[in-house]
Amino acid sequence: DRHKKQLEQANERIALQGEQLKSQAPKVDYYDQVLQSEGTMTTRQLAMSIGMTANTLNKKLCNAGIQFRQSGMYILRSPYSSYNLTGVRSYPYTTSDGRTLTKQYLVWNERGKQFVTMLHNNNFDAKKTRMAISADFWLKMLRS
Repeated sequence: DRHKKQLEQANERIALQGEQLKSQAPKVDYYDQVLQSEGTMTTRQLAMSIGMTANTLNKKLCNAGIQFRQSGMYILRSPYSSYNLTGVRSYPYTTSDGRTLTKQYLVWNERGKQFVTMLHNNNFDAKKTRMAISADFWLKMLRS
């Protein structure tokens, strides 16, 4: 009788897990196709490509008024947030009490890499960089 009850409980758990997997399938597809796409790079990768550390790059971007840090994550300021320069990746982690949570971090797409490279070439002077970039470049950023 005890074994029968355990078997029923196991079957209920399996059914519940199956429902959870079905409900999470669209999120998994989004994660695979968008968030983890190879078209983005971390700030560390971008910083290395222009010869500095991620910490230095983040400080320079903050000082230039491009981004700010909130709740442990860097976020682009307006108007840069509307230029489709970045994305967000999430990663799961387990807390000391066994709960699974997620953290998010900023990643840069190819357009973002071009923009940060231009900023770097202009000593992180955002105004000078905006003036140096052609109108076509900005229009393309806003359209895509």
